[in-house]
Amino acid sequence: MNKITIMGMSDKVHSLNKDSSPKIILRTKISDVAEILEKKKIQFTTLDYIYEDAENFNSLDKLLADEVIKSAQEIDVCYLVPGSAVALDGSVNEIFSRYSNVEILAGIAPEYDLLAACKQSDASCGYSIIPASCLEVGLFSSRIPLIVSALDNEYLLSDVKILLSEEYGDEHEILVGSFGVYSKMPLFELDRHTNCDHNTMMYIPVKSDKSRYDMIDLEGIFKKLRSPEGCPWDREQNHVSLKRYLLEECAEVLDAIDSGDMHELCDELGDVLLQVIFHATIAAERGDFDMRDVSDNLARKLVKRHPHVFSDESVQTSSEVKKLWDEIKQEDKQDATISAKLNSVPKSMTALMRAQKVFSIINKSETIRENHEYYCDDDISKMIKNMKGYYNQLNSAMKKKQLDQCSVLLGEILLQTVHMSRILDVEAELTLQNAVKEFVKRIISLEKKTE
Repeated sequence: MNKITIMGMSDKVHSLNKDSSPKIILRTKISDVAEILEKKKIQFTTLDYIYEDAENFNSLDKLLADEVIKSAQEIDVCYLVPGSAVALDGSVNEIFSRYSNVEILAGIAPEYDLLAACKQSDASCGYSIIPASCLEVGLFSSRIPLIVSALDNEYLLSDVKILLSEEYGDEHEILVGSFGVYSKMPLFELDRHTNCDHNTMMYIPVKSDKSRYDMIDLEGIFKKLRSPEGCPWDREQNHVSLKRYLLEECAEVLDAIDSGDMHELCDELGDVLLQVIFHATIAAERGDFDMRDVSDNLARKLVKRHPHVFSDESVQTSSEVKKLWDEIKQEDKQDATISAKLNSVPKSMTALMRAQKVFSIINKSETIRENHEYYCDDDISKMIKNMKGYYNQLNSAMKKKQLDQCSVLLGEILLQTVHMSRILDVEAELTLQNAVKEFVKRIISLEKKTE
């Protein structure tokens, strides 16, 4: 098997001579290395033409690797890539994953030149470096310096500017350029930088003032609030004392959804998130869990319960998705018996929601359907007949002033009403909420008419 030597475009190129046996391939001719080779009269080929054929950067890396490996079938190859050849080059990763006889001669990382140009860089404690084509929210933080590489066209410049402006603000000063020629400018002028190619890099210093907060900031704020120097009220709270606030905030989210006001919904969702972080902070103080555990557990759950997305499971409809979700959830909770499933229904649910959940569980049990048909009968006409019987009993109990019996019968009527909701596939809780809302509107309208 012929050998592929991958070399960073650095001073190591001077070790090459025209009598070298490997076939020399440059990823691109746009570099001073091409001039050096030409002066030494060393023959080489470039892969610039492949850039025009690639649909995106992933396909570009594959096509570049294809060409290098193809050449290696006939002769040893020396593949020269910009930078160190160790990082930020997808074609190198492709070659490593598909070809075994590979040697790498690392060059000087190109970001060192950029960092030197910063003079008073704040990168002494580290920095992030990300190719422009890979840049996305969540991959970088304004807490440490960021270097964006391979800003090779005006479209990328524009996309990067828009993305980073959300985090850093339009006026944040950056340094952009290549090969020792760099310019300082505010971030909003990035896409006006016309002289760009694959060597173009950008340095974004730490953002000292906060124009946008994130989850890490929120966790820090709560730690401060719970500290001895923080807020007395926040320090006094525990999981139990916060229960009422979580219920209130969830109710306000529902109201915001009904109102259609997205600004209000954003605000109310933040208040629910406040409760989540509050509980996680308290748990972290006790050594139980923290927000990372919450996020990790949720992510694992979503991946596991969506095998049709993250694995090879096949489903066609949303009802099949729901069935699959319930099956996996049952495996996770190991609720083998109906009793276990019924006991797992949260007791803090509203009565209507809990009742509908209970009916949903027992309706899926063949044993209960066979032995307790009354609770699983889907015949609406029979249910209405039964309801009439309960109303007659309630009327009789009221006449006899049997208040305890009235309470029992009212409960049974409500329970059967929820059962009917399940059969009709409507949410009993939302149905009653809508009915109350309409009733309130009628009362308000009636009051206005009498004024």
